Amino acid sequence: MKRASGVIVFLVLLIAALGAVFVLGYSPMHVPHDSVGVIVSKTSGVSEKPVEAGKFQWNWQLLIPTNAKIRSFSAKPYTYSKVKSGELPGAEIYSSLFNDKPSFKYSMTFNLELKCDSNEFVNLVKNSDISSDSDLKAKYESCAEEIVSKILDKIFTQFTSDDDNKLIDIEAVKNDIVKEYDGTFSVVSLNISDVKIPDVAVYKNARKMYSKHMSEIEAELEKFRQDPNYFVTVMGNVYKNDKDYAFRRIQANLKVLRDKYQYTAQRIESELLVEIDNIFKHNNHLKYFM
Repeated sequence: MKRASGVIVFLVLLIAALGAVFVLGYSPMHVPHDSVGVIVSKTSGVSEKPVEAGKFQWNWQLLIPTNAKIRSFSAKPYTYSKVKSGELPGAEIYSSLFNDKPSFKYSMTFNLELKCDSNEFVNLVKNSDISSDSDLKAKYESCAEEIVSKILDKIFTQFTSDDDNKLIDIEAVKNDIVKEYDGTFSVVSLNISDVKIPDVAVYKNARKMYSKHMSEIEAELEKFRQDPNYFVTVMGNVYKNDKDYAFRRIQANLKVLRDKYQYTAQRIESELLVEIDNIFKHNNHLKYFM
């Protein structure tokens, strides 16, 4: 009877030990719901296989105390929503060319949703050493800003191109950028709303007018550059190249400065001599009392 009881106790302890080993090594238990974990251990480094809640996975690295940690990250999509506004290049100058002063300002709202594939979390930990959801959010934000920046650049390019396009297809621009994008995250959705952009034809006309105006000015300045009686500054200012007049002005300025500092030097010299004389008198006075 005693022998049977001993066997039962042994079996119970064995089962408990095996259960503890299983629980310690069962990695999904350490990952919250709607999250993905990446195991980082001292013995094996970053595990190639992500840990997902609800999927069976057992890792021996977790059995060794302080050997491994699971970095958990939210698996939910990241939502980016921002209003981008500003002025087209040269807006203020181009607007001044018209009597009605047209506005060349733009504004649009970007709503973007990004998602990270489970396997990409492993690459992020390996390559970027992210360790928290705040690190992940910073990566998401950087990616979203990059996509939005590319869309805006492509829109601006259509404003500044020399073709005859009078309309900009925002939807087509958006689709092209999403199709070209090949980054860490996948684009779940991208919407651009509240779009306010200047008239393309008016802006292009203003650019042409300004370019023509500057060409005419440059042609006039070139005439002065070729004439030895004038000289043109970097800023485009034209001056009469009168060397005799300029020389007389320089001479007059030098004379004024010379006279000014000559008197200053004499005053300083006289004050210094007075101070030296006072020092000698003070020393002689001390010798008299000694």
